[in-house]
Amino acid sequence: MALIAGDDLSQWHDTPLWAKRSETAKKGYAPIMYGSQADKIAYQRASELFEAADAAERMARTAVATTSSANGQTVERVVKKKDIGFPSAAALQDYILELVGAQEYFCELTNLPLELDEVNGDPAMFASLDRIDSSGHYAPGNLQVVCRFANFWKGASDNVEFRRLIESIRSSVSI
Repeated sequence: MALIAGDDLSQWHDTPLWAKRSETAKKGYAPIMYGSQADKIAYQRASELFEAADAAERMARTAVATTSSANGQTVERVVKKKDIGFPSAAALQDYILELVGAQEYFCELTNLPLELDEVNGDPAMFASLDRIDSSGHYAPGNLQVVCRFANFWKGASDNVEFRRLIESIRSSVSI
């Protein structure tokens, strides 16, 4: 009623509930509080798909940009020749979405949850497109979606060797 009447709302802004909802709104999402469990799950899944589509678009853009400047030219060092094995950036984006879905939104190398929200997420955990065989191209069968830090750490390393090292770390950590 105070809102409708045009009254001062500052008393409401000081409440813990208002502060919590304001903080949630700044992050760009809010949990569904009402509706059936099926509705809540459907909403969450739809949100994940939208985030996955945005992340897939970003990864496809990065791959296209990488290949456009990686034609084997010599500068201070030789940049590997990398090609896109898809008919279009949209086809690559669709493939990335399939990968993310097949991986159930987990990093293929570490099994950690992928971060899809670049605005509010942890940059080290952002979804990143990795070539399984680093000397190969951005082509079907040679791609996996991993956490950005894992892609950085793997670099040009052999995929099997990197997985072995990750498993070594995992088995040495006591839980």
